[in-house]
Amino acid sequence: MISKVFKAIINDASAFGGLFFYSSLVIFLFLNNMINFSIYLFISLVLIIMLIIPARLLFFRERPKKQRFNSLLGKVDASSFPSLHTSRVMVILIGFFKFYQFNIFLNTFILLTGLLVMYSRIKLKKHYLTDIIGGIFFGGIIGYLVSLFF
Repeated sequence: MISKVFKAIINDASAFGGLFFYSSLVIFLFLNNMINFSIYLFISLVLIIMLIIPARLLFFRERPKKQRFNSLLGKVDASSFPSLHTSRVMVILIGFFKFYQFNIFLNTFILLTGLLVMYSRIKLKKHYLTDIIGGIFFGGIIGYLVSLFF
């Protein structure tokens, strides 16, 4: 019973680093008049995509749980280095720390959720630890540099 619950939590946590959640957050923030935060996330996403897609093609490494591909886009998706989920989570973390710097409870929750996403990617055999570290690096640099403009 506990392992089923744990597995469900891990599967669900991974979604917080996904493109659907990220895009939904951008739209939610925009519609709730948090324009700067929304623009920060949007610009960061564009930069993440512009940097990670070429990196995945240049430094192709199969995922721990191999994934077949027969197209260039499929190859990008089948590559594990660096982790896109982790990069997006890092940008979200930096954004919350920047825009909600005095809300310790919210930032602690966001940090724990981010760590759970990173752990979930390894547990689900989508990434190696070095992929997560690469995602932290890419997302951290992008998030920091973009945050300087806000």
